[in-house]
Amino acid sequence: MSDYLDRLPEAMRDRGNSEAGEIEILDREPGDPTTGIVFENRWFMVVTDPVRFPDGRTGTYSRVIESAALGGHNGTVVVPLTEDAVGFVRIFRHATRSWEWELPRGFREPGLDGEANARNELLEETGLEAGSVRLVGRVNPNTGLFAGSIEVFVAQIARGEVHRAEASRSEAIREVRFVPLEELDEFLLDEVTCGLSLNAIFFAKLQGLLR
Repeated sequence: MSDYLDRLPEAMRDRGNSEAGEIEILDREPGDPTTGIVFENRWFMVVTDPVRFPDGRTGTYSRVIESAALGGHNGTVVVPLTEDAVGFVRIFRHATRSWEWELPRGFREPGLDGEANARNELLEETGLEAGSVRLVGRVNPNTGLFAGSIEVFVAQIARGEVHRAEASRSEAIREVRFVPLEELDEFLLDEVTCGLSLNAIFFAKLQGLLR
């Protein structure tokens, strides 16, 4: 039985075919606590599927699915952009136990569409409101583990509003910095390791928004 699959979005219920070189999801044994949805909270679930690999071996394979994705939603990363600078936050990340320079980002809140969530994340983390918000791409942050995708938005900020930026202590943020575009590449090379932030900057550059 694999009734737990019924709770997942359609694309994530695809069983696959090991004979076609895919990782095939098998029926799980009734009452097996080690497969199915093995952990769940407000933000995400951990699913361990019984699988057959292309070489015929059987085993298990885990994946993480954000709860918001169950309604077809995704997380959000925002590029705060003035005429000549990009905004970053200095945030303490629990997973790495380190301070990181990142773009504002987070899970999508229930009931919010992508643009509204982008505005909300920007306001929560920087205290700034966007004049306009534009979707520029989508990123799968780790296709080996995470099943969902992240929407990338560029939020236009009036240069005169930058002084109003305020770091959110509740989000473990201690600084908001707007990096001049002429210094951006050096800043990325020296200071930024967040893959989602780097991908978001890449999308913004491809759209011709960072000149």
